[in-house]
Amino acid sequence: MISIVIPVYNEATVLSEKASFFQQLSQNAELIFVDGGSNDNTCELAKPFGKMVTSEKGRAVQMNTGAKMACNDIILFLHADSHIALDSLKLIEEKIHKHGYAG
Repeated sequence: MISIVIPVYNEATVLSEKASFFQQLSQNAELIFVDGGSNDNTCELAKPFGKMVTSEKGRAVQMNTGAKMACNDIILFLHADSHIALDSLKLIEEKIHKHGYAG
């Protein structure tokens, strides 16, 4: 399985609009949302889909915080407003585990 780290900051609108996507994604990967101090309801909206952690604001800090929380050996970084096809997760795992690729 893949751990997906998603840095967020005031992403309530995006999380609301993409709720069905995150629900599907959470069934195929470990989702780790890392909030950089949002002042909207980003944290509440993200919690149902995976881990919700906080860190200092800053994309790199948030991504590193999320990577430390990951339970899997494959980590994918994804922005909240981005999309990845679910079948891509299987292809990534296959390439890394079966073919020894690194990324």
